[in-house]
Amino acid sequence: MTENPLPENLPLPATGSAAPSARWRMAGRIVLGLVLLAACLNFFLSPAEWREPANSYAVAGGQTFAGAFDAAAREKYELQRIGGTQAVLTVELHEWLLSLWHGRRLSYTLVVSSLLLAWLCFHVAGLVETDHDNPG
Repeated sequence: MTENPLPENLPLPATGSAAPSARWRMAGRIVLGLVLLAACLNFFLSPAEWREPANSYAVAGGQTFAGAFDAAAREKYELQRIGGTQAVLTVELHEWLLSLWHGRRLSYTLVVSSLLLAWLCFHVAGLVETDHDNPG
């Protein structure tokens, strides 16, 4: 009979690393930290003001004029004639949602989304902890 080279009183490695609630809390902290860091970097590295597209400028008599000209108003009017007010509101909502993903507005979007996601992780951690404490 061969002898076991290891002593009998050695602690066994843990099979489960951490409680599920601790993992959810850690995920919330990681999300909050990384996304807030990304938001700060984006805020300080993006331009302060949004540049208008080139088609919002007009050249007349050798001079450049900036501003909203009749093209946008005419396009909105035609859209309302063809698709109704609902189509105009849908296009405006779409344009607003697209504006959230550029420049400093992206930073604000990242902050709000990270806060919501971190809150969700902490909330799930509380639910898991409550379910773990009261099984059945």
